[in-house]
Order: sequence, then C-alpha cells, then structure tokens
Amino acid sequence: MAERNTGRLADDLLLDRILSTVVDEVKRYAAFQRYHLSKYAEIGMSMSGEDDIAKLLEMIVFEAREITTADAGTLYMVNDSGTALDFVILQNDTMDTRMGGTSGKEITLPPVPLSVDGRENHGNVSSHVAITGEIVNIHDVYESDEFDFTGPRKYDQATGYRSKSMMVIPMRNHENDIIGVLQLLNALDQDTGETIPFSDEDVGLITALASQAAVAITKNVLIQDLLDLFNAFIKSIATAIEEKSKYTGGHIERVATLTVDIAKKINEVDFGPFKDTHFSDDEMEELRVAAWLHDIGKITTPEFVVDKANKLETIFDRVHLVDLRFDHILALKENEHLRRKNRLLAKGDAAGARALEENWKKAREKFLADKAFVLSCNHPGEFMADERIARLTKIGARTYVERGEKRPYLTEDEIRNLCIRKGTLTDEERKVIENHATMTHKILQELPFPKKLSSVPDYAAAHHEKLDGTGYPNRLKAEDISTQARIMAVADIFEALTAQDRPYKKPMPLSMAVKILGFMKKDNHIDADIHDLFLQSGVMQDYAGKYLNAAQIDLDLAVRPLEPRVLVVTPPGRDGADLCAALEGWGLRAVAAQSASHALAVLQEDAGRGLGFGVALVARDLLGRGGRNGLGAELARGASGFAGKVVALAEAGCALGDGAGADAGADAGAGIAATLPMRPAAQELKDTIFGLLGRTPPEGDFEGLDLAAAFEEHEVAPSDGRPLVLLVDDSVNTRMLLSYYFKNTPYAVVTAENGLQALEKFGAAAFDLVLMDVEMPGMDGYQVAAAMRAWEAEQGAERHPLVALTAHSYKGDDERRSAAGYDAVLTKPLRKADLMAMVDSLLAPKEGAPR
Repeated sequence: MAERNTGRLADDLLLDRILSTVVDEVKRYAAFQRYHLSKYAEIGMSMSGEDDIAKLLEMIVFEAREITTADAGTLYMVNDSGTALDFVILQNDTMDTRMGGTSGKEITLPPVPLSVDGRENHGNVSSHVAITGEIVNIHDVYESDEFDFTGPRKYDQATGYRSKSMMVIPMRNHENDIIGVLQLLNALDQDTGETIPFSDEDVGLITALASQAAVAITKNVLIQDLLDLFNAFIKSIATAIEEKSKYTGGHIERVATLTVDIAKKINEVDFGPFKDTHFSDDEMEELRVAAWLHDIGKITTPEFVVDKANKLETIFDRVHLVDLRFDHILALKENEHLRRKNRLLAKGDAAGARALEENWKKAREKFLADKAFVLSCNHPGEFMADERIARLTKIGARTYVERGEKRPYLTEDEIRNLCIRKGTLTDEERKVIENHATMTHKILQELPFPKKLSSVPDYAAAHHEKLDGTGYPNRLKAEDISTQARIMAVADIFEALTAQDRPYKKPMPLSMAVKILGFMKKDNHIDADIHDLFLQSGVMQDYAGKYLNAAQIDLDLAVRPLEPRVLVVTPPGRDGADLCAALEGWGLRAVAAQSASHALAVLQEDAGRGLGFGVALVARDLLGRGGRNGLGAELARGASGFAGKVVALAEAGCALGDGAGADAGADAGAGIAATLPMRPAAQELKDTIFGLLGRTPPEGDFEGLDLAAAFEEHEVAPSDGRPLVLLVDDSVNTRMLLSYYFKNTPYAVVTAENGLQALEKFGAAAFDLVLMDVEMPGMDGYQVAAAMRAWEAEQGAERHPLVALTAHSYKGDDERRSAAGYDAVLTKPLRKADLMAMVDSLLAPKEGAPR
C-alpha cells in the first residue's frame, strides 16, 4: 500500500482544497485578531500614558481611522456649558487636511448646537448622537434623508470631494455622560481604494475604542481639574494671607514670579556654574508651588507683628497714649506753675513771679523738645545710636505725681520698644516673625504632596536660611541648602528691599538694593552665582520695570549680555591690550586694569552696577607673596564681592610661590587657581580660562594675537622733550576736539576718559599740566584733583598746574575747585584761542617750537 502524503488534509482533492481554504481563513482571522489585540494594547498604553490632551485627542482620531481604514475623521467635544459640540480635531487624507490638536491650525467652524429654538437638535447627525447616545452607521450620506447633510454636500461641491460612508459613535465617561462624538468618513477598501460602508465589525471595534478614549480623556480632564483646583487653592491661601496683611499677599505673588523667572534663566545658560543645571517641568512646578506657599506660616503670625509700622504699635499705635500722657504731664506742670505764680503775686512779689515765668518758659520749651524727641523715636527711619538711647532712657525715667501716686514718663515696655535700634520689632517679636518659617514647614508637611512635589515643604521653609549657617529656622549650612531654596532666598530678599507697599519703610532705590545684595553675597549669606545671574541676565531689569516705580530706578536698566567676564590686571607701564583683545576674540568680556588699586576700583564700580568677574588674570608681582598681601589677599577676602578664580601671571622661571614654589599651597588656599607664564601660549591661555569658567573653548585662535608682546613695556606718553599735557574728560567729543586743538603746538597730549585712568597715568608719567573735567561718572574731577595733590605731597613731587573744565559755574564752585587743588578754570564750550592762552600762561613754550 502506498505511503499517505502528509502534506494533504484529505485524500479527496476537492475536500483537501476546501479544508485548505478553511485553514487559511482561520489563520488569517487569527492573525487579524492578534493584530487588533496587540493594536488595542498599544493604543491603550499610549492613551493612558499621554498627558498632553491635544496629542491624546489627535491620537484617538488617527487610531480610529487606522483601524477602519477611514479616509477622514472628526472629533467633537461637548462644551463646558453642555449646549454645543465643539470641533477639536479634523483629519482628511484625500484633502491633506490636519486641523486642531498639534497641527497648529485653528478650527474656525462654528460649534454644532445641541438645541435650536428650545428644541433638541436632531437634524445634525453629530448632535443627534450626542443627545441620544445612539450609534449611526450610514452607507451613503447622499442617499440618507434622516439627517441634514447640507454641510457635507456644500463642502464636496466646493472641493470636489465625495462624502459617502459615515460612522458616528458617542463617547461616554465613567459616569455614563456623553463627553464627545467621534465621526469617521469614507471607509476605504484596502485592495481597490474604493469607498465602502463601515462594517458591523468596524462599529464594534470603534465603540470599544471610543469607550477607552473617553476614559483617557476623562482621566486627563480630571487631572487638569485637580491641578486647577490645587493652584486655585494655593492662590486662595495667598488671598487669605493678603486679607490678613495686604503687604504680605503682594509679596507672595511677586516672590513666586521672581523665583520662577530666575529658575528659567538658569535653564537658559549653557556655561559657568549653571551649565549643568537644568530644572525639568516637574521641578519647575515644584519650585513654583513652593514659592507660592513659602509664607503660609504667616497665617499663624499676629497681624500687628507682621504689619508693625512703628515701634509702639500693637493692635493700635500706643504712641498716641504717650503723646496724651506728655500733654497731661505738661498740663500738671503748668497748673503747678500757675499755683506758685499766684502765691507770689498774692504776696506782692512781682519780681519773683516774673522770674518764675521766665524759668517756666525755658522748662516748657525743653519739655516740648523732649516730647518731640520721644515721639520721633517711634519711627524706624533713624538708627537708634547709643546717645539717642541714653537720652530716651533718661527722659523715660523721669516721674510725675498724679493722685498721690508717682508714675514714670514712660513704662519699661515703652522704653524697650522705643530703643529698638533698627526697624520696629523687639527680639521677641522678631522670633514670632521668624517662627513663620517653622510653621510653613509644619503646615506643608501635613499635606500629602505627590512624589513630584515632595520637596515643596523643604524648599518653602528654607528661604530664610543663609549659606554661613546664621539663617533660620534650622541654621542650615551651605551644603544643606538646595539650589531651589537659594533661588527663593534671593527673590524674597530683593522683593522685600524694593517693595512699595510696606507700612514700615519707604521704597528702596534700586542702587541701594543692589548694594545690600552685594554685601549679603560678600558675607556668604546668599548664593554668589545666583546673585550674579540675577543682576546680569536681565531678570532684575525685567522685574524692576514691572514692579518698581520710576523714582526707585536709579540704575541703567539696559540688559547686559550674560557673558563670562575676565579682569586683566597688569603693572603700571605694561599694556594688557593684546591679551584683552585675545579674550574678546574668544567671545569673552575683558576689562583691563593697571595696578592693584585700579583693579579694586574697577571691582567696586562694577559691583555697584551688579556686575562681577568669573576670572581675574593678575600679574604675579601684584598678588603679593603667597597671596597673603596685596591684591591676592583682597581678592581672597572677596573684595567688592569678587567670587571668581584668580590666575597668576608669572615671569619666566617664577613659580606660584615666588620662584621656589614653597608658597604654592598657600596660594591655592588663597584662591589662586592656576598660574601661567607672563607671556602665555594662546592655547594654554584659552584652555585655562575656559576651564575655570566652565565653558567649552571655541575652535581656532584669535587672528593677529601676539601674546609675546602683550606685557611688553609701553610708554605712557611721548618722550620727545615737549611739555606734556594730561587731558581728562568722559566726553569723547571733548577729547577729540581738544586733541585737534593741540595739533601743531609745542605740547604733547595724553588723554584719559575717566578719573581712574587719569590717576593711573598721572602716577606713571611726569605731566606738566592737567586739564580735567570736574563732572565725571564714578570719581568726579574734584576727587581726582585732591588725589593728585595728595600723591604729589607723598612723593615730594613738584606741584603741576591743574585746570578745571566745566560747562557751568555756580556760587561756591570757585571755593570747591580751589579746595580740591585746581589752579584755574576753563568754561565749555572751549575756543582754541582761550585754551591756548591758558596753556601758554601756565607753560612757557620752547623757542623755535612750531605753533
């Protein structure tokens, strides 16, 4: 018997063919089901994990079209009032249309009303499905008279499209409410591309998808509703605090705004200390919430302490009681005086009565002066020095008698409050205020914050901590204070300094606020890097323009680029221009100084403008041995807020420790981070500077760089034997004009554009005459003239003529110029004849010299 062919399902060929067809169909069906199961699993995971509602809605329409091979799809959502369906997604492959969602194209079609003239709108198929919850499956909309398809027909007429098969499915949430309608148009045959009706199987699949989509949408809406509720709750807390103290309420909003702005700016920078710091969206939200809640503990703080405007204020200002008491004491004294006077007059002692009256007038004047002084002590504007406290205590200790009882002018509590040296709070009241930070943490710790907001209590409660460990409530050290808390500390302090709505102080000028922040940076109370970024990046300027009044803004608000700045310090007579040019060519900002004193003056001036330096490149002989003396010691102590790195430039063969290298450790301890030759190689210089700044060095070298000559000796002025004139004026036009006047004269001219430059050049060359503007930014001409005269006296140098240049001359100016050391004055605008006549009178020209 022949062996049976196992590849066949039956011996009978016809039966085998039938069975094979059945098997193929079963396999195809199984594959189809596996595909859809995996597709649904994929769709379910995608929808459940999608937080962006626009992407989610777009995904729903796309996946529904994929499953049913639909050419087009529309998603409607019931509006908030439940009166209409809003178009939210429109997709059509044939017409290449994508609207709504992430497309960036707004849907301008009007909403579909759910009622018309007070009756349910069953004319539109989408509104009918939304009202009834029924599924509608139409094979050809042109042949249907059940619904109004005027809209699709007009669209087809205008575009040439042919709307045919349509399926409309309601979307229900977990509460069985219809939240939207999914509409699919024109199912396509995968083999022929022809439009076919949607099958009952398609209806089942899309019904399941619509249900799943509704759950995902509802989840997102509920999450957003919870977030909105949470944010509203946060702001309601701020409102509650504002109702308790309107000053604190405004403070909360401004601090929250400023905190987030600083954090955003940190995210933007890609160099320096924050190049590796980036806050995620969740971390930004966590910081924002913490900032809004940072003063929630003040809910427990008594209002009269929070808003204490004057020293005697509690529920009311007790100074009025003191005022009445002093008036009462004066009345008692006056009554006693009148009784004594009447007794003298009754005895006929007119002379005694007159003498008594004179004494009373003096005593009364003194009493009123003492009263005015006591009342003035109630205001926090004037610092209570020891002599004021002694006078107040003496006055308060005086007594008067009323109804046989001896009473003091001021009670112990009144004296204690009036003797507050600064501000309005006693030590006990300050502790009450400081307790708000503890209460903030205690209150927030009780709230079940989600994981991504878990640090809110810690950030919010730490905004009064200081890096040196002297802050409150926990006296945290720098290593224990988060970057977020440090940001909030700067925002909190700056807002408090510049706020206009505090009852106990006047709005502080911007320059003073910047100066105080600088002190706090120097004292290691606030983060130096955040301080620098805040002042230099434009955040402060934006805040000042929005929240400060015009009278407070006494600084230039022009935003300077947040660029790495390098201070280049060379000895007098050595020019660092080439080195500065190299740094500028690499995209850095270089500022040159000649001598240690010049460098310190530059640091102080820039600190006043809120600027700082990341690196100081300093000639080794100016640093001092081991960094213990000279400029090195000043920089190590944070002179004028300097918080950068120091690079020492050493002569050939000179190590950091003055040649032997013995002080290298001391130099490193003093903050000297690196050493370079006085004439460094370009690549070595670039790698060192950018490494210390935390930036990636740019490609290529600066064209034309000749560092070998960067520190060569340069003459400060011509040495051809002509009388030498130093011209000092901050106006480039004045310097240009006067330099032109001096051409072809027997005089050589050197110019300086400010007082600091003038002093450096004056000490480096023997000038025969100085012409100097008296009104210059920074050091004015009076200060510079006095310094020049002091230098001449110290050096035993000859006194050279000084001529003041001024645009005006008021009463008293002559005496002021003379006191500063000027010998003469020229009034602008200057004529050449007047200028040369003055110069000739002070300097005799050499014979034969050209004019």
